[in-house]
Amino acid sequence: GEVRVSPQLDVMGAFSARSSGNYEDGAGNTIANSGQHLQSGLVKVDIVPGSDQTLQLGGVFYHNTFGTDAEELTLDDSVEATTATAQYHWTPKGNPWIDLDAEGSYTGTRLVDLSPSFFGITLAPTDTTHYDLQTTGIEVDNTSRIGLGAASLALNYGAEYYHDEETTTDETGDAGATPSGHRDAASGFTQATLGWNIVQLIGAVRYDTYSLDGLGVNETGGVTNLPAGPYSIDKSAGAASPKVTLAVTPFTPWMLYATYGLGFRPPALTETLMEGE
Repeated sequence: GEVRVSPQLDVMGAFSARSSGNYEDGAGNTIANSGQHLQSGLVKVDIVPGSDQTLQLGGVFYHNTFGTDAEELTLDDSVEATTATAQYHWTPKGNPWIDLDAEGSYTGTRLVDLSPSFFGITLAPTDTTHYDLQTTGIEVDNTSRIGLGAASLALNYGAEYYHDEETTTDETGDAGATPSGHRDAASGFTQATLGWNIVQLIGAVRYDTYSLDGLGVNETGGVTNLPAGPYSIDKSAGAASPKVTLAVTPFTPWMLYATYGLGFRPPALTETLMEGE
């Protein structure tokens, strides 16, 4: 539902739920672990503090329990995901130097994995692994527009930071497939767009840096070069990524352009830290 409280405040929300047991295939066979109890929803709040400002608050949640016993309807595993965001935009009238965007976000994902299996074979009937990944981040950027006679110049610049925290616990003392660790990533960027008649020239550079650490147990040496046994990782790196673009618009809506750029993406925890066989 949506409620228009006032011209400065708008609230919207939604909720859904579904519950189902194991289903039967066309031959009448009950398919184990095919049931689920699912709830999800969202909320969004739009606030207009002034004629040149907007603030948007949002939240999304998801919860699902699944893995159903055909007779007793016992739910085993569960997934819970929560996302919260805040976005602020400020463009003061008559001021071409300020077109500000700021955004903050939080995402939490929790997985409870009871009796994990490998190719259909249960590994440990009493073993439950809890995965908890939380990410918080913030990004701020501004665009300044400058008139240069027949030409125009737009400068966009800003910074970004986010933090990942993975906590994995296991009843047997193991750490599951993805062990605990954390990652910090930060970047600063700037882009200049020069427009003149039908020609547009864009130059940009972005610098990214990250640090990542964690620990786990490599049981057999596996697919890595690490020896079997406990290990710890502590890595960090940074790189600059330039970009240049030349575009020509002979007539709307056609545009011809050539661009060159380099990109750098910090590795994620879930693709860097792994343990087991």
